Amino acid sequence: MLNPLDAVDWSSLTHAFGEADDVPGLVGQLLEDEWQDAADELTSMLVPGDEVFPATVVALPFLVEVALDPDAAGRSGALQLLGAYGESVSRGAGPDFLRGEAAAALRESSQAVLPLAADPDPEVRAAIYQAGVWLPEAAWFLRERLEGERDSLVPLVEALTRLRDFDAGDLDRLRVIGRDDAVFAAAWASLTSGHEIHGAAEHLVRLWPSCDRDDTLGRLVRAAGVRAVPVLSGLGGVAGSTVGELAWAWHDLALISRSAGEPARDALLALVERAVPADLEDLLGALIPLLPLAVDSPADDSRPADAIAGSSRAADVVAGDSPVGDSRAADCLARLVPGSPEDEAALAVALLVTGDGRWVSHARAALAAPEPPYLGIGGASVDFASALADFADDDRDGPELVALARAAIAAWPTTADTWTELLSQVPASPALVEVLLLAAPSKAAVRLLARLAFSRPAVFDVATHSAIHALPVPGGDAGAWLLITQALLDSGDPAAFSRAWRISESGPGEDELLRIWATHASPGVDAVCLDLITRTSWGMYRSRTVQVAALEILLSPVLTGAPDLPEPVWPALLGLLEVAGGALPGAVRLGNQLVTVRPELRAQWLAALHRLPDPVAVEALQALGDIVPEQALERAVAGLREAAGTRRITGTVLPATRVIRNALADRPDLRLGVTADLASLVAADERTLVPGDIRADTHLQQALTTSLLRP
Repeated sequence: MLNPLDAVDWSSLTHAFGEADDVPGLVGQLLEDEWQDAADELTSMLVPGDEVFPATVVALPFLVEVALDPDAAGRSGALQLLGAYGESVSRGAGPDFLRGEAAAALRESSQAVLPLAADPDPEVRAAIYQAGVWLPEAAWFLRERLEGERDSLVPLVEALTRLRDFDAGDLDRLRVIGRDDAVFAAAWASLTSGHEIHGAAEHLVRLWPSCDRDDTLGRLVRAAGVRAVPVLSGLGGVAGSTVGELAWAWHDLALISRSAGEPARDALLALVERAVPADLEDLLGALIPLLPLAVDSPADDSRPADAIAGSSRAADVVAGDSPVGDSRAADCLARLVPGSPEDEAALAVALLVTGDGRWVSHARAALAAPEPPYLGIGGASVDFASALADFADDDRDGPELVALARAAIAAWPTTADTWTELLSQVPASPALVEVLLLAAPSKAAVRLLARLAFSRPAVFDVATHSAIHALPVPGGDAGAWLLITQALLDSGDPAAFSRAWRISESGPGEDELLRIWATHASPGVDAVCLDLITRTSWGMYRSRTVQVAALEILLSPVLTGAPDLPEPVWPALLGLLEVAGGALPGAVRLGNQLVTVRPELRAQWLAALHRLPDPVAVEALQALGDIVPEQALERAVAGLREAAGTRRITGTVLPATRVIRNALADRPDLRLGVTADLASLVAADERTLVPGDIRADTHLQQALTTSLLRP
C-alpha cells in the first residue's frame, strides 16, 4: 500500500492544518502495533468537528485497505475514521464542490467494509458496528449478525437501535438469554437517539443499580433531554441511585427543558424523604434554582427599561412583583436536618425563596461558621449574602435582613461590602443606619448612607449623625460618599460635593453621585457635566450612565421651560445613542422628553431612533407616533432573535414586550402572525432566551407570553 500512498501528490491537497503531506506517514502507522496516536492525529486532520477536506476524500481508499488487511494492527482505528467520515458527510459537511464526490466515496467505502461485520476479530466487528450507524445500507449487514454475535453484542445492539432496526421484541429476547449488558445498551440508545422502544425506560431503571457502566444520569439527561424523565422518576425510589446524582440530573434536565422545570422541582422535593445530612449540599444546590418556578409572580413588568437594565441585583432583573409563598415546599424543606453551618445557610436560602419565616433561624445558625459560607447553587459558588439578596423580598424580610447583616458583619468583618449590598433595597430605618455605620468605611456602606441621607434624613438621630461626622475621610469612592453623607446631613455645602467628585473613582455609582450633587447646585457641577458629555475618549470599563446623568442635569432647565439649550448637549445626546449600551433607555427617555418641548429637533431625533435596532428605540418611536404596528412588531421580533442567548436579552425582552402590547392594542389582527414569529423563543421547550439560567429564562418567557396573549 505504501507505493500507492506515495503516488499521490499530498502536498497539493489540504486538511484541517494545511498541506496534507503528513497523511501518508500517519496512514502507514496504522499498520503498526502503536497505531492509536496516528489514528487520533488523522481524525483531527481529516474529520475535525464534522468537517471534510480534499485530503479526506483521497485518503479514504487507503483507510479501507487498512481495515481490510488482516495483518494491520490499526484496523479498528481505520474503521473509526470511516465512521467519523460517514457522520460528517451525512450532516452535509464540507465545501459545496466536494459534497458529491464525498458522498460517492462514502458509498463505495461502505460497500467495501460492511462485510467485516462477519470478521473473526471481535474488535474489528465492534468497530464496524459503531461505524455502521453512519454507513449507507449498513442495517441489513448488522441485522444479520444479531443471532450469532456474542463478544461484540453491546455495540451491535447500540448500532441497530440508532439505525431504528431494533424493537421491544429484540429487547425481550436479550433479557431472556440473560444479556442484561446488551439490554441496558439498547435501552440507553433508545432514549438518547429518540428511537422509541416500549419498555426501554423501565429496563434502565431495573438495571441501573446493578449494571456495570460508565454512563451517568447527567450524561443520559444531556443526550436524551425530556425522554429521560421516566428514568429519573423511576429511580426516585430505587436504593441504588444516590440522592446527589438524582438531584443534579433533575436540575440539569430543567436547565435544558422548560417543560421539565416544575416536574424537576417536585421530584427534588420528593427526595427530601430520602436525604441524609450528607446529601443536603447536593440536594439544596440543585433545588434552590427551581424553587422560584412556583413562587415568582407572572411576569408583567412595566418599570422603565433603564431601571431594569441598570440593576445589579438578579432579583430585580427577573422579578417584577413580590413572590407569593409556597407553604408545601417550605413544610417539606423544614424536615431536613442540616449537618453544618453551610447546610444551615443553604436551607435558609431555600426557605427564604418559599417565603417561609423559618429561614431566619437557619440563617442565624449559619453564622456559627468560622468562615463566610459559600453555597453551591446551580453548580455556581455563591457567597451567603449574595444568595439571600437574589431571593429576598425587601419589604417583607427587611427587618430580619438588617438584624442578620449586623451579626454577620460582626462575625466576618471582611464581608461588610457584600452584606451591605444585601441591604441596598430594604426600607430605611434607624436600625439600618446603625448597621451601615458598623460596616463603614466600606464603599458600599457609605454609599448607602449617602442615599439615605439624601432621601430619608429623618432616620438619622443625633448619635448616628455624630458618629458619621467622627469618621475619618479615606480616599477614593469611600471617601467621596462619606463627604456626600456629611454634607447632606449638614448644610449641603457645595464645596463638599465638589471635593467628593474630585476624589471619586470612575465606575459604578458615579451617576448617582452626580445627580445628588446637582440638587445642591454650584457652578462646578455644570462644568463637570459639560466635560463628561464632550469627552472623545471613554474608559472600556466605564458605564455611559454617568453621561446620561450629565445630560439629564444640563437638560433639566430646558425641560422646565428655559429658553437656551446648551450648545454641546444635542450633538452629545445624538452621539450617545450609538455607544450607550446599557444606558440607552435613559438616553432615549431624555431625547423623547426634549423633542416634546423643542419640536424643531423632532425630525432629526426620529431619524436617529429609526437607525437603532433596539426595542427601546422602537418603544420610543411608538410613544412619538412615528412607527406603524407592523413595523414595530417586525423590529421587536428581530431584536429578540438577535439578543436571544446573549447577555443583552434581559434588557431586550421587557421593552420588546411593551412594544408588542402597544402594537397589538392598535392592531389585534396581527397577534397570530407575531405569535408564530416568536414561537422558536416562546413555545420551544429549549431554554432559548437565557440558556443555563432557569429562573431568568422562565420569567422572560412568561413576559413574552403575557404580551402575546393579553387581549
